Amino acid sequence: MPGKRQLAPALTALLVALAGCAPAQDQMPAPSATGASSAPVTATAPTPGMGSQIPTMRPSASDKIPEPSASEPGSNTVPPTGPPTTADLTIYYVAVGDRGKSGPEFGCGDSIVAIPAGPRKFTDKVGAALELLLSDTSSGHGDSGLTNAVASSTLAFVSSSTSGQTVTVNLRGHVSSGGACEDQRIIEQLSRTAATAASVQTARILVNGIPISMLLNGK
Repeated sequence: MPGKRQLAPALTALLVALAGCAPAQDQMPAPSATGASSAPVTATAPTPGMGSQIPTMRPSASDKIPEPSASEPGSNTVPPTGPPTTADLTIYYVAVGDRGKSGPEFGCGDSIVAIPAGPRKFTDKVGAALELLLSDTSSGHGDSGLTNAVASSTLAFVSSSTSGQTVTVNLRGHVSSGGACEDQRIIEQLSRTAATAASVQTARILVNGIPISMLLNGK
């Protein structure tokens, strides 16, 4: 799993606000964070008056999840089933032009930054993490420098399955991008969030049954 570093407390209000618009799930008190300190990063929460703090941490720049595999899932694909469980979720945002200072560098000199969302109850961890990310309709978050490239798209989680070290995610809806750099940000946010939730190395994202890279490259 990626190493984690602590972000500024102001950004935690963002995650609290996301909790209010995500699908209904039981919430538990967030644990205190530990880890190496870093230069402060500040943010303005999209919803005022949310003062509760959730520890926020980021991965080390050396930990890079490979891009999604285009191969079909194997015969050992097993969809997530079972009774509800409670565990921490992590979603990913983009630091545009950060050049790997806040997290692993990718695409157009951007960094991908992990934001812990605290313990939540779910039956499908991949679905819960992606639903939380997709519920955020704000593209920017104040002075933090973090961007949500997925915000302009209208996507909904359908299902996920894991085969070996690849998780395949099925989404439905419409994906919207402003260009080649934005394409990579959308794919990276969705892929990182899904792969981290599934505890695997790669993620394959399908939108209406079509690989998301084909949809974006065809625009």
